Amino acid sequence: MARTMTSADPIPRLKAMADALRFRILNVLQDGEICVGDLVALLGAPQPTVSRHLGILKRAGLVRVRRSGLWAFHDLEREGDAIHAALLAALEAGAATPLHVADRQKGRRLRTTDGCCPERGDESPCGSRS
Repeated sequence: MARTMTSADPIPRLKAMADALRFRILNVLQDGEICVGDLVALLGAPQPTVSRHLGILKRAGLVRVRRSGLWAFHDLEREGDAIHAALLAALEAGAATPLHVADRQKGRRLRTTDGCCPERGDESPCGSRS
């Protein structure tokens, strides 16, 4: 199993952020945790693709996972060194395009009313629990 990035070397984190889909995922996570099912709905990408990209982001130390029963909720890793803080600032500054703004709006809506992530219990209208 790959380990999460903990060194000050920025290259793995920069490489992880340098993919358009991963950048969109990180952008959505700026507003808080979300499950894969909601990311799939938001991004329009297949579940295996979203899960693979989340794994890359996790190994780079940019995303953390909280488990609740059968569900996994992904969130932006906000703790880190000065390089990590600079990367998060770059993420926020770079996510001002209409696509990125729309993604965040959809993410907020999915988190509050329209999403498939369970708020209570393990029942959910979406098929993916990761």
